[in-house]
Amino acid sequence: MASRGGTSRPVGTDGTDYMHREKVASQYAISAETKKFVRYSIWMHLMMSFIIIVQIIFYFSNKYLSAHVEFPEVPKPNLWEYIWLLSLIPAAAGYMSLNRSRTSLLKFYYIGTVVLGLGPILSTMLFNASDLLEYAQTKQTSNSFHNFPVIVFWYMYLFIVVQIHAFGIYFARILLKVWSKDNKKRK
Repeated sequence: MASRGGTSRPVGTDGTDYMHREKVASQYAISAETKKFVRYSIWMHLMMSFIIIVQIIFYFSNKYLSAHVEFPEVPKPNLWEYIWLLSLIPAAAGYMSLNRSRTSLLKFYYIGTVVLGLGPILSTMLFNASDLLEYAQTKQTSNSFHNFPVIVFWYMYLFIVVQIHAFGIYFARILLKVWSKDNKKRK
């Protein structure tokens, strides 16, 4: 090592000879950084789905096990919630794709998140927009949870989920582009 003799750099250099050294290719740096963001969005997706899973467990426990266990009263789960929970399958595939840069699994995550993640969420927002507008105009609702309108809860939740899915899709698309460039160079 050059620093054993007490000097900070080898004899005969002024420190400007670093230009010839190899650098990490930009696509690998982009890939490493973007993988981190895809991982974050998948974890956020998992945390948001945990809320729906707890709601489903509470609802069915109150319905079928009310004699044994009492949970807080929650609204009945809607069809979109069950469909949206299926988006955990592509999320798991996306998470597994990150370790070895598997393009096919990441494509499954990308398409599955659009179809099973954003599809039910955006359609629910569209179908329930009239309820939200009605509440905004009249400030009255028939469906409330602890004196707070359920439709407002749902829209807060849905806006957060749309953002999580949008970020996941955006970063997955970047990864697919970077990985496809890498595959073209190898061939």
